[in-house]
Amino acid sequence: MMRKEITIKAIEDMLSPKEIGDYHKEWNNFLSLGGNIPEDYRNIVKKPEHVVIGKVWQYKDNPIYRAKVLPDRLSWIPMDPPQPIWHEYHYWQVFEQLAQTSRKRYFEQKGKRHIGKGKTPITYTDLKEPINFSQRVSVELIPEIRIREFDRGILTVENHYCTFYNTKDEVLGRYFVKIIGTLRDYEVLFGELQNGEENAQERLVTKIRSQERKLRKYGRTPKTPPEELIKQTKQGPFDESFYIKLEDFFSLWEL
Repeated sequence: MMRKEITIKAIEDMLSPKEIGDYHKEWNNFLSLGGNIPEDYRNIVKKPEHVVIGKVWQYKDNPIYRAKVLPDRLSWIPMDPPQPIWHEYHYWQVFEQLAQTSRKRYFEQKGKRHIGKGKTPITYTDLKEPINFSQRVSVELIPEIRIREFDRGILTVENHYCTFYNTKDEVLGRYFVKIIGTLRDYEVLFGELQNGEENAQERLVTKIRSQERKLRKYGRTPKTPPEELIKQTKQGPFDESFYIKLEDFFSLWEL
């Protein structure tokens, strides 16, 4: 748990009072022009019925993103028994979709792709009161992203500062998430294969077999069959095309 004396970054730390007025005005204009319609979250949300935010809007060239939280409660991950207020997981559900979209845009602007997976060691919620499902809410995200560049993409360490607003642009609460990126097992093993390290082939074959069972469970057919990957793992070449095959195979949804 994050210590409460640590301040969560807000737009007041980045924009002047005049810009803040313009920011809220442009946000409301965006809503009136179709900001209630969900984006394509094909690579973010496995089940479309669980999309909980509308189109993501960026304020000019600033690292400030915002989206409306959809009012249809049926879109949310269900709780048993049903809750009148947001469960802890609902805050995460909203954050996850907004953060994935902003991250994707960030990488596109950098002309790089993201590699690795994120571990979330710290979260902190500071609410005036719990958010009720009957409220109309929007969420703002200010990401701070530090990058490490590799040949195949960017590995990140990220601080994400969220603010929840009502329809009057009044702050309902704030949310902080820190994510530390680490390379996936297959990414590490691919590098070891290229370096000719001992037992790398055997360990990657074991990972492929394990992933094969997961894919069967989730009903996903990868572009490259596991036997073909295993053959190339044993014989090579360990080139970029092989890495792309591994990247697809170790995903649980279509890339």
